[in-house]
Formats: sequence, structure tokens, C-alpha cells
Amino acid sequence: MQRKVILSLSFMLFSLGLSYAQRNTSNDLSPRHRNWVSSSSENTNRGGCVESPYEANDPAYIQTIAFDPFCCEEEWDELCESQYQIFNGSCVAKAPYDLADENYILVLILDDYCCNNEWDEQCELHYDHVVYGCQAISPYGPSDSTWELVVTEDDFCCNVAWDEKCQALYDSYSSNASLESAVQTTFSLFPNPASEYVKLRLSNNTEIMASIQIFDNSGVLVMEVHPKQSELVLNTQEMTAGTYHIVVLTANTVMNQKLVLIK
Repeated sequence: MQRKVILSLSFMLFSLGLSYAQRNTSNDLSPRHRNWVSSSSENTNRGGCVESPYEANDPAYIQTIAFDPFCCEEEWDELCESQYQIFNGSCVAKAPYDLADENYILVLILDDYCCNNEWDEQCELHYDHVVYGCQAISPYGPSDSTWELVVTEDDFCCNVAWDEKCQALYDSYSSNASLESAVQTTFSLFPNPASEYVKLRLSNNTEIMASIQIFDNSGVLVMEVHPKQSELVLNTQEMTAGTYHIVVLTANTVMNQKLVLIK
């Protein structure tokens, strides 16, 4: 995973503390489904598709083959059927997203609880993983600096599965002695959602922000500044609407938060 993230010797731990043992959710996807978001609707051949149980003019069918061209070009399989049912309105759980959001659809497929029961904190954590670009679901997420350190060092923990080695690496970083001496600093974003500007402020005004990096959802660095002060107002007028990840580095800490821009 190509992300330009500078990591200091110590960092903040924001553990979400959610257990995945309560659900037996499988996210074992076939290889052709690992790049839905990047390949989903540009080159779909809507004529001459492989056989399916639905008419070519069925709106849910059209949405399915646009979302996953495999279902048109190769085979109508069980995963295509589950996608069809989602587009056909089978989900009863209300969520703060809609079917125009491909990240939301992917979460519904990865975890049918989020479709058939309720959209809860764990579903929201799944969504954060997908937005960040990770298929592998873990008990942590992008708001956890230790988790980000692990997936940056070992992309298996992001792209394939969060296994015992990933957890051991996480635990190792969490118990590192440098954490005990780290200055417990956080930072605030206001307003969030933002439009024309956003103000960043450290909770500990004796520290300064050595670097501020802003990444889009694909992990591309869109802005980097070196303010060397405890608070700063960033002009976001030229940035497009969407979700971004703000990484703040001080002498003792690496922190990150999610920023939503609306236009």
C-alpha cells in the first residue's frame, strides 16, 4: 500500500475496542472482486451478457452489471445474485449512506448483518476500512494510529486478512515502552464537515505540529504543510468534496482523523 506516512518513534493509541467474535462474518472474496471500486462502471458491456434470471432492462440488474462487470462478461454467480438483491432493495437496515456509494455496497456484501439486521458501530468500522482501502477487517480502524502503523508496514494486514501475525505486530507496537513516555496529545478539527476552511488545534499547546498531511480515500497525498505551531487554519476551497484523512505529526506523536468536505 503506497501511502506517504512518516512515523515517529511514539504515537497515540485510539483503540475502538470492538470485538468481531460476536459475528461469524466472512469476507473471503474471489480475486475478481478485490477491485470493485476502481473498476466498477467504466467498461461494462450491457449488451450480450451471460445468462441471468433477470431481464436486460431490469434496473437492479443494470446496476449490478455496472457495479460488477464480471456478472455480465463471465458468469452470473452467487455473489452477483447477492449484489442484485441489494440493488433491488432487500436491505432492511437503515444506514447513513445510499446505493450510489460503492463503499457502502461493498460493506453490505462483506457483512450481511449490516443489510439484514442493523447498521451498527461495527458496520461503520467496516465502512471506514473500505474507505481507507482495506479489504481485511480488523477490530481497529483508521482512527487508530497503531493500526495504521501495522497496515503500512505489512500490507497483508490491509489487503488480505487481519491474522495472528497482524495482531501480534499490533500488540508489540502497543506495548512498546515509547508509548508510555509519549505526550498524550490529540488534535481537533473544526468545522467537520468543512467547506472553505478547517481549523486544526493541538490539545497540548506546548507541542507544535511538525507536519500536516492530507490524503484522499485512495491514499494519494493532496496537501502537506509544516506549520511548526500548535494551531493552524487550512484553506480547503480548492479541494473537492469527499472524505480525507488528516495525519498530524509532532515530536512525540503521530495522529490522524477523518475530515469530510462538503461543497
